[in-house]
Amino acid sequence: MREIGDVASELDVPQHVLRYWEDKFSALRPRRVGGGRRRYSPRDVALLRGIKRLLYERHLTIDGAQKALREEGIDAIRYPGAVPIDPKLRKRLRKLREDLSAARTDLAGD
Repeated sequence: MREIGDVASELDVPQHVLRYWEDKFSALRPRRVGGGRRRYSPRDVALLRGIKRLLYERHLTIDGAQKALREEGIDAIRYPGAVPIDPKLRKRLRKLREDLSAARTDLAGD
């Protein structure tokens, strides 16, 4: 987890821009810790990098970037060039994770 100053430096944007993007992109939700300080996960940083690409390289407006996130998907923006996972496989993986979690809970209760 990284603080806003570190992420802003890495992305070469001011901190207030990151806070503004949080308001405009609902998928971006850093964890808040003591005093309201923001902590960004690696997934948050990857999404911020993708948002910056949309705005600065593709020259989209905020509305255009929001539309791209909806139409292309968050993972496509977060990880450009990655091979998308089949939705059926994603559903199956989610089910397997749930089953594994339930099995762990059962074993812990024994």
